[in-house]
Amino acid sequence: MPPTAPLPPRPDPEDEPEEWRDRTYADADLANRMLRGGELQRCSFSRCRMTGFQVPEGALADVHFVECRVDLAALRYATLTRVRFERCDLRELDLTEARLQDVLFEGCNLQLAEFGGARSSRLELRDCEVDGLGGIDGLRGAVVSWPDAMGLLGSFVAAAGLVVREPEE
Repeated sequence: MPPTAPLPPRPDPEDEPEEWRDRTYADADLANRMLRGGELQRCSFSRCRMTGFQVPEGALADVHFVECRVDLAALRYATLTRVRFERCDLRELDLTEARLQDVLFEGCNLQLAEFGGARSSRLELRDCEVDGLGGIDGLRGAVVSWPDAMGLLGSFVAAAGLVVREPEE
């Protein structure tokens, strides 16, 4: 009997495109979920743990996050439309090359988040922690509160390649 070819590996269900529509999550643990090319529409997340959540090349539309931990998440090359983040921990969020339209970050921790190459329309930051924010070019045209503008000063200085020195005494 001749040998048969092995069966191809089964795709990992975590890596398959997934659509989440009209869903509400409260106090859920969604950490380290991978939804490559996934789609989230009309979803609400409250007090969810979403550390490492990934939706690369995906789409989020009419999605609302409230008091969620979404640190170390990756939304690279994703499209976000009418998305709102309120009082969320978004440290080290990766929005590299993302498309952001009608997106609001309010009272969020965006320390070390990356916006490199992102393009936005009607993006707003209100009362956020923005220390060490990367890819400052991705914020072009964003509306920011005065405290946020002051917090972004270090990122602007670094992006411009300026060297700041202490005054001579």
